[in-house]
Amino acid sequence: MGTELPTLMDFRRQPGESSSKKNAPMSEHSIHSEFDAQSLTRTYTLRAFERVRRAAGYTVCGLLLQGAARAHEPPSPAVAACSVGRANALSEISCELRQQLPLAQPTLVVAATPTADAPLSDPARLAGRIASVVAAGLGASVKSHPVDASLGAAQLAAAKLGALLYLEPEIRGGRLRVVANLYPIARSFWDRVREPHPNATAHGFAERPLDPELRSFFATIPLVASHTTLASPPERSPVALACGDSDNDGSYEVAFVGRRRLALGRFRGDRFVATAVREWAELSPIAPAPVREPVASVQIRPGAGLDVGLSDRASFVRLDASLELTTSATRRIPHAGGCLDLVGHRLQPKLVRCIPDDPAPGAYPPITLDGAVTSATVLTKDGAPVTYVAAYQAADDSIVVTGSGKALGRVTEAGAQLALADLDGDGNPELLSSRATLDPRADALLVHSVAPDGSLSERLRVPIPDGITAVAACSPGTGTMAPIVVGTRTRLWVIQ
Repeated sequence: MGTELPTLMDFRRQPGESSSKKNAPMSEHSIHSEFDAQSLTRTYTLRAFERVRRAAGYTVCGLLLQGAARAHEPPSPAVAACSVGRANALSEISCELRQQLPLAQPTLVVAATPTADAPLSDPARLAGRIASVVAAGLGASVKSHPVDASLGAAQLAAAKLGALLYLEPEIRGGRLRVVANLYPIARSFWDRVREPHPNATAHGFAERPLDPELRSFFATIPLVASHTTLASPPERSPVALACGDSDNDGSYEVAFVGRRRLALGRFRGDRFVATAVREWAELSPIAPAPVREPVASVQIRPGAGLDVGLSDRASFVRLDASLELTTSATRRIPHAGGCLDLVGHRLQPKLVRCIPDDPAPGAYPPITLDGAVTSATVLTKDGAPVTYVAAYQAADDSIVVTGSGKALGRVTEAGAQLALADLDGDGNPELLSSRATLDPRADALLVHSVAPDGSLSERLRVPIPDGITAVAACSPGTGTMAPIVVGTRTRLWVIQ
């Protein structure tokens, strides 16, 4: 390829002949010489082209072999999704940012002063805590700054490292949102002269609901009902309700389960606006032996949809956020991160997988199931998840509460409509229940707090003169109690 080919004129010249003879008349000898030169030139050129062709062939062959080898390489392992609400909120945010940002060199993590929709007790310390936990989850070469700082001060602090990860935390509506920008750090004086304010090279974003650790930077939330909204339900007398983020868009939806249809929607003022509705007849046939007083449960899987079970129906169903059926299983009720089989008219006190591909559920506490049962997983102040279970006992109209598999306390004169939720975000759950009454006009919503020692104390009572048929709670705001959704024979109540 690098050899210079001789020209035809070079072959025309005889040894010792000067270039001045190039215009002389051609003799017979010179004619023969020209023919010989043309033949030699063609031979030499063909050989050169053959070498080029062979080299190109080897290249193409090498590329084909390389492509075939790559085709047989094992696929890269899928990145595991970060948990939602199962660990410390800052640790889950750090997990999200680690998957979004390429940190290939020593980096300093600095947080700006957090902004919030409620007064913060110590913003500088909170900024340092955010930077510390995020940095710990990003790798050993990542360090954190102990206090909040402006972008300019953060760039000076990171001058001896290779990069700066600048966090901008914001707390709104009971959620922490973190915007992360990765900045290069100028190494020399001339680098700083050429680009004194470099642009960010990568961006990231993550958010999570506030956990008890983050809520410790705010004032304690009082459990008081200051506002009640009434709305028309998609169907009278709902049998189960749930509140959560089914599509991972950062806002909460309410899941409504009736005996004829399901609905998913949001409250707009005094109206429940359904974003999706599905008839039970489209999802499951009727059970061979329905229960007179139906047993039902719905759990929102964050960012993934709903799990729904109803004793009237022959199948447990798993739905996406549009209420499209994704899979189904035999008759069972979603509960405590797994499912309870419904055999005849009774729930079996053993957690099973809702579908075969689900992870194995944990151990179930030794508790008598006599109808209604509910559960909630609550994060403690150190970020450890604790699962609580509450079961209604029809024999004496009481509710038994367990936590971490141990019996805690009992509430007497309680009804069968119940739920567990951390209404004030302090790491201790509240038990929500109806009253033990046959007169709907005498019904009321009772709220008991579960203390760390297992004792239960009544904190709130709201009369519901229409009779409670289902109850659920959302997540608390930054400084306000979690909204409680109550289903009755004719309306939906939202208590805030």
